[in-house]
Amino acid sequence: MKLTFNEYISSFLMECECKDLSEQTTEWYKKKLVAFGIFLRDKYSIDSPLDATKEHLKAFIYALKTDRERDLSVPYIRGFGRTLSVFYNYLESEYGIDNPSTGLTLPKMPQKHFPILTEADIAKLLRAPEKQGLAGYTHYSIMYTLLDTGMRVGELVSFKTSDINIEDGFIRVFGKGSKDRLVPMGKELKRALLKYKTIRPSNENSDIFFLNAGGRPYTRGAVGQFIRRYGRREGISGVRVSPHTFRHTFATMYILNGGDSYSLQRILGHSTPAIVQVYVNMTAKNIIEQHKKFSPGDSIQMSSSRV
Repeated sequence: MKLTFNEYISSFLMECECKDLSEQTTEWYKKKLVAFGIFLRDKYSIDSPLDATKEHLKAFIYALKTDRERDLSVPYIRGFGRTLSVFYNYLESEYGIDNPSTGLTLPKMPQKHFPILTEADIAKLLRAPEKQGLAGYTHYSIMYTLLDTGMRVGELVSFKTSDINIEDGFIRVFGKGSKDRLVPMGKELKRALLKYKTIRPSNENSDIFFLNAGGRPYTRGAVGQFIRRYGRREGISGVRVSPHTFRHTFATMYILNGGDSYSLQRILGHSTPAIVQVYVNMTAKNIIEQHKKFSPGDSIQMSSSRV
């Protein structure tokens, strides 16, 4: 007996929970699969995912791509495609169906460019907090941590005092899919965090490392809020001043300063090198521009032309 569409989704989501996928990921899958189910029912009167063919999946992706009212981004549409692929891989393994998502064509990702903070922007942001006070020094320490580690803001607000080893220079963070990794830190960040530890508020109920002046853990929204506030105060324009921009800035500066793409992928916690390659391509363009300014061959040519 066939299950209802929602029952297949529930069965799939239980499998996700058994694999310890995050609540955020399972909810992400659920919303996209519900939308797919509504599409099949309304357009084709199909009530079971087992009855969908590759043509139905292609029609769904096409409908998303041509939705002028919502004007959906390519990454958002590709997210639907990845969800369908994971869902039908599960149905294939559980029910032995022919997988209609195999070879499904998705819109190509546009050439990415991540705007980053300049060194002048960074200096302004790090000078902005009143570092004599608890709140100001905590804000400074948080921004320095984002800059020097490249960690996600969700990782920053959730790592604990037991996760940080300042002496050996690393922080254990738990990223997407609850995967843990060790993120190294530089000597300047070590100094900043050692000082923060001496003024960190005490809270017997929380081992979270970064606490606000009231002794409570920061939220992702609160961190983004004070970073944006400092950006406005310092008059920084032309770039979004946010925690994730710190992550882009870290990655770009890491490559420019001689870091390799493999270690960067490990530090950032990416499962594939695709995103890291974007930073490599961006820095390659930067290197080309620098070469135009400081080309030895051009400088020799210019000198000889003056003779």
